[in-house]
Amino acid sequence: MSIFDRFKTKKETEPELTVEETAAVEAPIQETAEEPVPATEFVEYMLQAMNCEFKAEDRDNSIYYLFDYQGGHFRLDASKQSNIINIEFPFIYDVEPEYLNLVRIHCNDMNFRARFSKFLYTFDESKNRIFIHIFTGFNVPLQKNDVNGSFKAILESHFALQRDFCSKLEEKMKGMDKNHPVDLQIENMQNARMMYLLNEQELL
Repeated sequence: MSIFDRFKTKKETEPELTVEETAAVEAPIQETAEEPVPATEFVEYMLQAMNCEFKAEDRDNSIYYLFDYQGGHFRLDASKQSNIINIEFPFIYDVEPEYLNLVRIHCNDMNFRARFSKFLYTFDESKNRIFIHIFTGFNVPLQKNDVNGSFKAILESHFALQRDFCSKLEEKMKGMDKNHPVDLQIENMQNARMMYLLNEQELL
């Protein structure tokens, strides 16, 4: 008996399905869309799972959290009505006001390369210092049980961003005379314009 005959014999000996069973088999599978987990529910679940103590401040449309993670002080704003979360990693570095131009350019460079995070700076007149901060926004994933996933990875990424920012800024500061500050952004544009004109002359 060939394989085709055995298959035919098997099919012929199988019991016929009833009308209800046939309808159940042929019915399309209904896919149910998962609702996004509210940002506040996700954040508290994650912080508790990671054994992070936190303080929560209730605001109009969000809840503001303060917590420490691996020695870093974080602030987090979680929406009550959507799955949007904004993370702040404040005061990652501070410099004297004489380095303002350098800080501004360095923040622009880092912001151009960073995918999700942004570097901002503020001035504290009481301390006469410029402070740099990191801000990151993201959407809560559909599943809240991924403790080792996006939330934890984003928090840990801030430490790498801090190291990268500080090391490169310190290198630039070494080659700058803070007593005679110049607008490096204007200087860079002037140098770029000069190189362009020189290249154009070479092509003539």
